[in-house]
Amino acid sequence: MAPSKHFQKIIPIQKLFLNVMRNILPLCYEHLCVITDFEMPLMNSVQNVMPDNKLIGCWFHYCQAEIESLKEMAKRTQVRGLKES
Repeated sequence: MAPSKHFQKIIPIQKLFLNVMRNILPLCYEHLCVITDFEMPLMNSVQNVMPDNKLIGCWFHYCQAEIESLKEMAKRTQVRGLKES
């Protein structure tokens, strides 16, 4: 799935921010572990700017997304049940 126009505009800004951050913050970036939510444009930007770093998704955001997904499935199931009645 191609990124939306909104995300296509955000990715260069995120890459610029990450490059500026790398140049300003005196950290050892060689073995850095970057934790993000599961927003693909941000994850892609991190991988492009810091390809040698470990990138992982945030457990909290993963659980939050799963709960929302289950709620949405329950709503659809209820609606389907009403239509069949």
